[in-house]
Amino acid sequence: MRTLFLYTMLLLILLFSLTSVQAQTAGTDSSHLNGLVISYQVSVSQKNKKTTISETYNGGNQTLFISGNKARLRLVSLMRIESLFFLPGEDSVITVYQVKESGRKNIREKMTVQEWKDRNKKYDSLQVELYETGGKKIAGYSCNKAMVQLADGRSITAYYTPEFPTLPALYQPAFAGLPGLVLEYSYSYEAGRITYTATAVRQEQISPDIFLLQGKPLPSLQF
Repeated sequence: MRTLFLYTMLLLILLFSLTSVQAQTAGTDSSHLNGLVISYQVSVSQKNKKTTISETYNGGNQTLFISGNKARLRLVSLMRIESLFFLPGEDSVITVYQVKESGRKNIREKMTVQEWKDRNKKYDSLQVELYETGGKKIAGYSCNKAMVQLADGRSITAYYTPEFPTLPALYQPAFAGLPGLVLEYSYSYEAGRITYTATAVRQEQISPDIFLLQGKPLPSLQF
């Protein structure tokens, strides 16, 4: 149960709803996806004593790499290194790969987008409230405040900048209703609160090696 909870915490901002990047970006300006890197710092505030969550995530770094129809979300913390890959096959349909990079045994899991979507149905119905006040500056960008209400009663506090377009729901479905790029978000859990704050947003050419699973081309992997 605790493993499932940790897994959910890591993957909050990358919950899928469609089957390809092309479908997600139709009719939108996707030029910013040619090479975008967003680095987030993870901080955990505790109500009481230390927990597994705080020991695993506090002080960690999460980086989102997007290049065309490829993406990778990588978490590096004191006790865990994990990546999610979103890679197109020969038919351009995206496949999701979860790779545990740390520990004695590397663990890989392969999922279709539909399988990923089925795991995260609780994020299908969201309500968004935008605020005219309460904004702040993050990573050099002026950000506005928003509240994302989940169907189960939980909420996510987010700060977004309208200087960048909203990412496709493929990468940030929880924030698809916001008019800009989310640079900070936080949410509560049983023992405290987790906050992801962007420290850098860069538009640059990304090395193809970033999207290789364990340093090997996709066709050579066995699952």
